Amino acid sequence: MIPKHFPRPARPYLPALQSTLVPFLVVANAGSFHLAWDGTQAVIEQGSWDGVDLAAVQAVVDAAPVWSTTLTAKDVLNILPLWEEAIFRVFLGLINENRAALGKSTLSAGAFFNLVKTKIDTL
Repeated sequence: MIPKHFPRPARPYLPALQSTLVPFLVVANAGSFHLAWDGTQAVIEQGSWDGVDLAAVQAVVDAAPVWSTTLTAKDVLNILPLWEEAIFRVFLGLINENRAALGKSTLSAGAFFNLVKTKIDTL
């Protein structure tokens, strides 16, 4: 693996940065890449950098959102273990029973999770 370093003033949110980097790095046909933060710069390692526009990669690194607990919390909701999702769905069932008793429409699981993500923004 060949490392390249891309400085930036604040820790990037690595999941967002990783997904945005893919189209810029695949041109090297190096397969997968490793991404890390060393405290002052994003470190990207891959087998080859042939054909990669390093200035474009730096621009992507610069534009990545800053890491926050809010972004992390929202991502965790997308990858809940089955047992945690089951708990959420039990609560959703109870909420929907109460909503139905009050003559209100029920919430889908997607709408419920979106409400949770919106609440995360207010915390």
